This record gives sequence, C-alpha cells and structure tokens, in this order.
Amino acid sequence: MVVINGEKETSEIIRNEDDWLQELDFFIGADINTNALSQSYITERSAEALIHTLKDGEIGRIKKIVVKYDGSRVKSVSFHAKTENLIYTSETRGVLFTQASTGNLDNYVIENTQEVVFLKPNRLVITASVLD
Repeated sequence: MVVINGEKETSEIIRNEDDWLQELDFFIGADINTNALSQSYITERSAEALIHTLKDGEIGRIKKIVVKYDGSRVKSVSFHAKTENLIYTSETRGVLFTQASTGNLDNYVIENTQEVVFLKPNRLVITASVLD
C-alpha cells in the first residue's frame, strides 16, 4: 500500500530482481559501509542488536541504522535518514522485517516527508508484504 499525502493506493505486483533493487533502494541507499564514513558512526553491540549512530558534529545523511537479531538471524533492519538545508528538508525512516523461520524478507515500511519552504509538506508511506 502506498499513501501519498493521505491518498491510498493498493496493488499486488510480481517483481523480478531488478524491480526489487529499485523497490528497496531506500534501504540500499542507507549503506554506511564506506571508507569515507568509517569513523563517522558510534557502534553499539549487544546480543539483540547492532546500532550505528552518526557522531555529533559529523556530516552524513544516514543518522542511525539498527539491526536487530533473533539468535544468529537478522530480525529487522531500520534506518533514519535526513537531509536539510535552508529551503529543503527530507526525512526518511524505514524498517524491514524478516520471517522468523526462514530469514527471508517478510514486510517493510518506508516513511518519507519532504518540506520545501513556502510549500505544503509531501508525505509518502509505503507498506508492503512479501508473499511466497
């Protein structure tokens, strides 16, 4: 389901690999595994989670990534991204969940808000379930 500024649209789509890469681009774009960002994040680890938080004073679009575990399997991955300047702000939050039994993608939610000075904000929410 997609909700754009309160208007809902529901559809069922069969996706190929390229479609999935495009659909999950928000998550792929949240990758912080680069040399340029290697010292920009504080990392906290526990048996249940791995949390990367952008350090104070560092510049980066991705503010936080949380990977939650159930034993050795990834249970969920979430991120918070924000870009802002004097006239524009874009904030995106996303979370994807895996199936407990297989570890395969189960469902995900992406929320994005874009604000431009003097214009009404745009809000996009994508909620999707993956069917086998």
